[in-house]
Amino acid sequence: MKTISVLSVLATTATLASANGVINLFSQGSCSGSSASGSYVPPANCNGGCIAGSWSSARQAAADSGYIFTVYTDSSCSSGATAVRGCVNGGWHSFSYDCGS
Repeated sequence: MKTISVLSVLATTATLASANGVINLFSQGSCSGSSASGSYVPPANCNGGCIAGSWSSARQAAADSGYIFTVYTDSSCSSGATAVRGCVNGGWHSFSYDCGS
């Protein structure tokens, strides 16, 4: 019995340690309207790449310690960077999940 309970604790701990960042992207401002969610593994090199699209607002639903989602006004993650804290409104055309706070 003790072996099972220890394995359960280890499995739970491993799941928590490998949690992914989750971003919610919305078709309308104020984080309303149609939405899409994405789950992202924290990048080992701190650079999660650039994901292009078109959204009116965004909200970070979860993040790993030391990582943050950033939205951009262009499709190449190079202009108009805004950290996603709470609901952020704007004409977003890309986002990244990178090291930061």
